[in-house]
Amino acid sequence: MGRCERCGLRRPGNSQRNRDSGSGPPSKKNKIQKREWPPCFQNDTQGAFVLDPQTGLFYDTSSDFFYNPRTKLYFSNKRKVYYEYNEKETDKESRLTSEASVHFKQVEKPDDGDSL
Repeated sequence: MGRCERCGLRRPGNSQRNRDSGSGPPSKKNKIQKREWPPCFQNDTQGAFVLDPQTGLFYDTSSDFFYNPRTKLYFSNKRKVYYEYNEKETDKESRLTSEASVHFKQVEKPDDGDSL
């Protein structure tokens, strides 16, 4: 089955070695894993945030959060909720589901018209 009917040579990509070598379409295992929380914008040394020209806000693709440098608020595109980052705060309410959430506290939507 893995041979050419006309000349009898093996067809490329049909051997067990080629299937296991990582060639071919990417599997679901290779997808980038989404983070629940974004990194702190001020401490972001890896450039996770990218300027979104449509909104004028910075966007982190791995967590689906926007950051507004003027209000210093984070917006969860998934939850449609605003958060503020407070490095010193460690109250129980801010610990939603993970250790990274210890620095994020939900806040009310800003009234200055500078929101999503």
